[in-house]
Amino acid sequence: MVTLTNTIKFNLGGHINHSIYWENLAPIGQGGGEYPDENSALTKQVKAQYGSYEALIEEMTKKTVPIQGSGWGWLAYDNTAKSLRLLELPNQEMLAPLGLTPLLSNFCCKFSHWCLGACLLCWLQKFETWLRQANMESCQLERRWETIP
Repeated sequence: MVTLTNTIKFNLGGHINHSIYWENLAPIGQGGGEYPDENSALTKQVKAQYGSYEALIEEMTKKTVPIQGSGWGWLAYDNTAKSLRLLELPNQEMLAPLGLTPLLSNFCCKFSHWCLGACLLCWLQKFETWLRQANMESCQLERRWETIP
């Protein structure tokens, strides 16, 4: 039963995490790369905790790029602390058991078909030079901000 539980958790986590990831993509010109309204609750929270979206992006990049193997970088809302949290989780771990609400995810994987898929997605969005860059995860995360509606 323990093995089955871990298998279910892994596959459910994969489905949920990828669904959140794909739901948070939009091409530039169709909402991608635009920050939320200055008066939104999210913008106010980001400014209170990080000072700016640019600082938030830099901090998330620092936390997400070093993920070993595969995993997820997350921007989440901590309902208990009433604050934003940046964290990284291995494999298909989910935020719900931690009591966190996912706001944004970024899948990180070293040298797998998912990296190639992310490379092709970026390339199709006019980033052909991206494939030649040495640090694929950093570029993926930097370009990821340009696809968020």
